[in-house]
Amino acid sequence: MLLGPALGWLATLRAAVRSGQRQQLLVWSSHLLLLGLLLLWLRQHGIAPGYYLLCIAYPALALAMVRSFYEHRAVPDAAARSVLNEAAWPWRLLFLNLNYHLVHHLHPGLPWYRLRQAYLAERQHYQQLSGGFVEQGYLPLLWRHRRRPVIDTLHPFA
Repeated sequence: MLLGPALGWLATLRAAVRSGQRQQLLVWSSHLLLLGLLLLWLRQHGIAPGYYLLCIAYPALALAMVRSFYEHRAVPDAAARSVLNEAAWPWRLLFLNLNYHLVHHLHPGLPWYRLRQAYLAERQHYQQLSGGFVEQGYLPLLWRHRRRPVIDTLHPFA
């Protein structure tokens, strides 16, 4: 959570620069220009740009990385690719129940506040569909992978 956003952002930027693709460089240039305008606007409205970047944007990105840490896996069966994470209520609320990722994929029109209800109504069914891809919360998951990555850098079907 402390280093992930910075490392991910730098790796993405480095890949864009190394690719030399004009389209990627244009997108990143536009992004940086708009970011500069946003920071200028925030300053004019009494919010320090450094405060915004370090205390709002960076933690928000870190939390988003926790949510998406282990959402999918590479397996042949499409239904078994999306996780069912039986997280505690603060995590469920923070991530708007997207920890029930398989339910979200199967019912994309279902409002976020109904995902848990739908999951609990047919828990066994969803767990069977997921091929047992069930996690018992985010903290045990993060602890289990504190020293080893969740996945390899190469896709197994590549």
